[in-house]
Amino acid sequence: METSSQRSESKTSEEDSFCTNCGVKADITSKYCGVCGNKLLGKSISAIKPQPSERGTSACKPEGTEYFCIAPIKLMLLTLCTFGLYVFYWCYKNGRAIKEQEDESTSPFWTAVLAPISIYGLFDRILVSAGKVGYNIEHRASSYYFLFVSGIIMMESESASEFLQDQIWNIFNIINMDVSVFKAIGLMLFLFPLYHIQKVIVFNNSKIAPTSYKKDYSLTDMDILVIVIGGILITSIFFNQ
Repeated sequence: METSSQRSESKTSEEDSFCTNCGVKADITSKYCGVCGNKLLGKSISAIKPQPSERGTSACKPEGTEYFCIAPIKLMLLTLCTFGLYVFYWCYKNGRAIKEQEDESTSPFWTAVLAPISIYGLFDRILVSAGKVGYNIEHRASSYYFLFVSGIIMMESESASEFLQDQIWNIFNIINMDVSVFKAIGLMLFLFPLYHIQKVIVFNNSKIAPTSYKKDYSLTDMDILVIVIGGILITSIFFNQ
């Protein structure tokens, strides 16, 4: 038979549970705090409301990294008009965000220089961070990285494009495609992971910093100049083929 003290403890655990991060009353049936997004497991729930001095400096803000947040369509446009060079800048900005907020040993410079390799680590960190604040992760970082690398190979390697055309397409006798078509497919494979990961960043930042979060759609003078020059080059290449 349940004693009065046991009933009291049960009532406290059910009705008076608080998030240790922001101090707001927590629903113990939920995995995350409805206010700050803190994961409600074990020591993350307190029967006594934490005082301001007992809380972390990030009260009402879930733990995580705020990554380089621009609109996904802007990332696609700048990447396309710079013939992929903007990806190095994207890696640098995200590497700097990790260095400032998470891991001081991270080198933004080398993250950018080694972008074709380091971008896998960025994909993984971003997905893990977003997963902690409620993002439903459907694919692993390795899947996005595979598409990313496959796109680079198809765009940059003539021999790889010709091999795909001769060995794969002709085996199944589907259609005789020009190599340029394979390069276009490679471009889509290259851009898709970047577009999706940037959408994950937008979600991540909106949860971690809802008050300061801003999805950058604006174009600076330099952005416009890059788009104009890149557009002219792309057009000239297209008409000269």
